Amino acid sequence: MKPFNAQDAFSKLVEEARIGQVGRPVATERPVGTKFVPHKVNIDLDIPMFYLIGDHHHIPFDDTTKAIDQIVDKTFHLPYPRCGFMMSLPGTHPGLQHLDRRFHVRHTYVVVVEEDDEGLHFIPFMTNELIGHWVRQLFDIYMMFGSDEIVTTYDPAWGDFPRDFISRVEASLWLRLAANLGLIYQLMNRQGVAASHPGTQVTDKINSRRSKMDLPSVPLVTAIDLNRVPSVSLGLGSGSPKRPHFRRGSWHTRKATGKRSWHPPVAVHGGDQIVPPWYEVRAHTAP
Repeated sequence: MKPFNAQDAFSKLVEEARIGQVGRPVATERPVGTKFVPHKVNIDLDIPMFYLIGDHHHIPFDDTTKAIDQIVDKTFHLPYPRCGFMMSLPGTHPGLQHLDRRFHVRHTYVVVVEEDDEGLHFIPFMTNELIGHWVRQLFDIYMMFGSDEIVTTYDPAWGDFPRDFISRVEASLWLRLAANLGLIYQLMNRQGVAASHPGTQVTDKINSRRSKMDLPSVPLVTAIDLNRVPSVSLGLGSGSPKRPHFRRGSWHTRKATGKRSWHPPVAVHGGDQIVPPWYEVRAHTAP
């Protein structure tokens, strides 16, 4: 099995979306089942992307339930108003073993999530080693704040699909949505350690091509290892162990001049191993 690189995978998705090579599923007569037709995806993928490394053998339904409860209570929030989450399942994953043996290959999923005043909008993509390219799933998923209802929609211009095809895709998307909600809940509760996940020459070639077209580089993927917990640093002196954390950023005012300056957040006692906090910038004008 080839080693998986999240940055390379996301870079390929960004490029395929740009040039219109992301496939969309079209139901066909059996035994063919499904074919994939290239189409142009009208989605901006210049977003923060998180690769969630966790126990993907079991969907964290307890954390998924907590996440849905927070959505209903309107207290569930993303790191950014618009961001993406990636997870990857190796071909040996038990969740794939019910498939035909030909599909016992790595499956990678990306969900772009948008948060607004009404709820969460999920835009799913997937790829596997057999397809060889990214696929925009048939459905978009919407989950309203104050509700545990899942609303799914698809583009009628894509034509009619058999009922069983729609139900199977919808059920499959719900399972991945449940897994992502549980992992996002873990992430937002500061569980996990940020890990470096640089791209290879695959990403370098894509960024070189984009540079010649005056396009920005593909956003960096932040890998979050949810299997690890931040280590405790003893710090200096003989006092009790100190918990690693980030000291919040703050404004400081000089008494002599009245000039204000922003002091950014700082890692304390090994806090650089923790996922850094995010600060939502609201409608306040800087002095």
